[in-house]
Formats: sequence, C-alpha cells, structure tokens
Amino acid sequence: MTGKKLQQNVKNVGSTILLGILLIFALFPLYWILLTSFKTNRDITNVQPIFFFQPTLEHWNYVLSSSEFQQDYKNSLIIAFSTLAIVLVVAVMAAYSLARSSYKH
Repeated sequence: MTGKKLQQNVKNVGSTILLGILLIFALFPLYWILLTSFKTNRDITNVQPIFFFQPTLEHWNYVLSSSEFQQDYKNSLIIAFSTLAIVLVVAVMAAYSLARSSYKH
C-alpha cells in the first residue's frame, strides 16, 4: 500500500469514527426520551438514572386514550394534508413552466 493510499484510509477511518461519535451524541436524547416513556413515575423522578427497570405502558396508554391527543392528531393531519396539497399544486405548475420553457445554454 502506498503512503498516499494509507493516509487516505486513515483519514476515512478517522472521519467515520468522528461521525459515529457525533451520531451517538445527537441520538442519545431521543433514546433517553423513548426509554423514559416506558418508566414509572417513581423511576422517572429518581435522582440516579435507572437503566434497568420493569417497563410499563402506563404513560403511552394515558396519552393515546386522551381525547386531547386525538384532537391534536386530527389537527396535525389536516394541516399536513393541506400543506401537501398546496405544495403539490405549486410544484406541478412550476415543473410545467420549467418543462415548457426553452433556455439558451
């Protein structure tokens, strides 16, 4: 292996390790939120973080069965689909315009 190729491989490995560390750093809060959603109130309010616990669906059941969540979910779907329709109409008109126009290169 030539020196230049070895240097490139070391650079690639270093970049991969750095990106892996950054990925773990970025995703850990999401992991912790998901983990906490399966804990009891007592486990959540404990001063020491608890990694091994008896999982419960108590909080998920409460959120998914509440009428407020269901209304909020409906509102989010209405907004999402309305936005989708508007963007789709604008994008189709822009694409048609770009496809029919002739540009000098």
